[in-house]
Amino acid sequence: MSDICEKLSIREAGSSDYDEIMKIGEFLYGFDFVASMYHQYLTWYHCYVGIIEGQIIAFNAGKIVDGGKTMITSGARVKAKLQGQGIMGQIIKHIVKKLRHISPELEYDCLTATSETTSEHEDKILRNYKYILKQINCDICCKRTDFNTDKINPNIGNDIQEIRYNRLKEIFYSPTSQWMFPDHRIVADWSSYRLLEENIPSLLERFGFWESGHLQSTVISVAETYVVKDRLNYCLNFYGSDSMEIRNHIAFHIQRIPEFVTTKCDDIMLSMLFPEYVQNPGQYYELFKSNCNDKAGQYAGELRLYERQL
Repeated sequence: MSDICEKLSIREAGSSDYDEIMKIGEFLYGFDFVASMYHQYLTWYHCYVGIIEGQIIAFNAGKIVDGGKTMITSGARVKAKLQGQGIMGQIIKHIVKKLRHISPELEYDCLTATSETTSEHEDKILRNYKYILKQINCDICCKRTDFNTDKINPNIGNDIQEIRYNRLKEIFYSPTSQWMFPDHRIVADWSSYRLLEENIPSLLERFGFWESGHLQSTVISVAETYVVKDRLNYCLNFYGSDSMEIRNHIAFHIQRIPEFVTTKCDDIMLSMLFPEYVQNPGQYYELFKSNCNDKAGQYAGELRLYERQL
C-alpha cells in the first residue's frame, strides 16, 4: 500500500457531496454523465467517496447484478495528481467488502474501459482481469439548430415494438440469444449484464428496449437519454446483424430525439455501440449525415469488457 493510501478514508457518498465530487476533475471531455445523474446514482448504485485530509479526492459506484454473482462499477474517478497510487484499488476493495455483506455469493467484478484507456493501461488491467469482449463505439455530434428529420420516411419504424418484461425474458432464454449476445451478455450504460431474469427489473427501470423482426427478433436496440450541460445524449446499443433493420432502428430513434430536446440543449450526441460481429458500423454515420445533418462530427472507438474472479 502506498503512503498516500495510508491517509485514505472511505465512506458512503450522500447527496450533499455532489459539489465536491464534481471538483475531482473533468471527465469525458466535460460531458460527465454522473454530473447529470448523480442523485439517480445514489438510488441505482452503492456510491463511495475517498477522502484525504478532509477533502473528497475520489469516487466510485458499485452495483450487484447477475442474481448476486457480479459487481459492476460506474463513474470511477480520482484527482489527477493522485492517480496511479492505488487509491481506486482500495475503494474497489472497500465496495466489494460492503457488497458481500448484502450478497455473500458475490463472485465476479466486471470492468469496462475505452480504447484510449486500454491503449495505455491494458497490460496492467490484464494482470488482474480477463478480457471478455469488445463493442464498437460510434458517437455522432451536431448542433441542435442543424438537426432535422425531414428526409426520414415517417413510416420507418412502424414494425419496431417496445419490449416489456415477459418478452425480454423470452428473448434472454431463446436460442436466438446464443448468437445475438456475445458471451451471453447484454451491455447497457457501458456495463455488462448476463442474460438472467434477475437483471430484467433494473434494466427496464433505466433503459428502453425495442425490437423488430415480428415473431423472431432480428435486431434489438437499447436506449437511454440524458442531458449533460447543454447537450442531449441519446445512447443506443444494438444487437443483431441485419444492416437494413439496424438502419430502420436508427431512423426510428432519430425521429424520437426531438421528444427529448429542450431549450437548454444546444448540441445533440447520438452514441451507438455495436457488437464486434456487426459489419462496417461506419455506414450508420453516413445515414445520419445524409438524413439529418451533413455537418455532423464523428468519433469512433472501442469499449472493452473485462472480468475477474474475486
